[in-house]
Amino acid sequence: MSDTAMACDATLIHHAKIGMITLRGNLAGTKLQSAVKAVSGLQVPKPNAVAFDGETGVCWMSPDELLLVMPHDAAPAALVTLNDMLAGQHHLAVDVS
Repeated sequence: MSDTAMACDATLIHHAKIGMITLRGNLAGTKLQSAVKAVSGLQVPKPNAVAFDGETGVCWMSPDELLLVMPHDAAPAALVTLNDMLAGQHHLAVDVS
């Protein structure tokens, strides 16, 4: 273990009203892109990027994963919409709020 100590000045903010859905699947697929647009109003961002409009956002996490951010109360309906629109297609959508 190093003898070097590091100081870090940070502020943590807890915001209980944030809804988050992790979505895995083929990010280039038109069905997935349409489903993301339907629940967020936003396009799937390019790799290593995010798209936000107010409290709603789509964050690129990995080549097959997005994090959808929205008001907490909107997450349950968004999850139903995603699963309905992606039925029969390989995907995973989970509320991780």
